[in-house]
Amino acid sequence: MITMITSLVFGFFILLSFWLGLYYGSKIKNDEHIEKPSIRRTIDARKEYRSNQREQEIMNTNMKNIDNYNGSGIGQEDIPR
Repeated sequence: MITMITSLVFGFFILLSFWLGLYYGSKIKNDEHIEKPSIRRTIDARKEYRSNQREQEIMNTNMKNIDNYNGSGIGQEDIPR
């Protein structure tokens, strides 16, 4: 069983590398520009994702507080900072 799974996984990687070789090989043949990933864009995207995730967490807490409001402060959660 493990042999079959291993064969399928390695087969997938072989096909993937073949496809990527064809794709980038055709770009090189046609003298097209191959863009290398920039680490700066990756870091900026991660910071933006974390910021959006934090804003969503604050919004969820606010919505819970509105739902739990009964005229007093009992049952209210602190907003994460």
